[in-house]
Amino acid sequence: MTRFLRFAALAALFVLPLSASAQRAAGERSDRAERSPEDRAERHLERLTERLSLTDSQVAMVKASMSGERTAGSSWDLAARLAPTLSAAQMEALKAPRQRGERGVRGERAQNGEASGERAERRQERETRRAESQAARDAALGLSAAQKQALESARSERQALPSGMADVLTDDQEAVLLVHRAISGPRGARGGKGGRGMRRGGRR
Repeated sequence: MTRFLRFAALAALFVLPLSASAQRAAGERSDRAERSPEDRAERHLERLTERLSLTDSQVAMVKASMSGERTAGSSWDLAARLAPTLSAAQMEALKAPRQRGERGVRGERAQNGEASGERAERRQERETRRAESQAARDAALGLSAAQKQALESARSERQALPSGMADVLTDDQEAVLLVHRAISGPRGARGGKGGRGMRRGGRR
């Protein structure tokens, strides 16, 4: 009996900390899942403000865009307006590699039992959004016909799109692209790939 009690006490020393850790982890996951899109956007803006030292007017510009109607081109429109306001120091911070931080919570898509018609509809919606976003990107960057063709060639050759874009963009266009990645969320907020010598042609 004494041996059993001793074993139970030792087991409790290991099980209880593990149980507490599991409960904390579950609580953190629950908290993240319960955050509203507005809360996540606000936290992302806070991180972006800290990373780039955004001015009050720049923060106001971002908030105004966040509060407006969201479309496929909203983030590109904001990037095109925000990029020219960035200082040299802010651009350097934008190009610097990001430290590994908290990843945004990605929604889980339950596809078990999803009808083929629903999958086709989702696929069509994604294609439509992609086309709208690409059109908004082209307009925000002011891409020339030659640049569009070069990007399509890079895409068809399965090159990494950011690298392919860096090859053909001017400094001003690259600034808009980097701002768009930053404001679009953690997944798209990496620092610019490649050095300044990677781009072809003239610069503005």
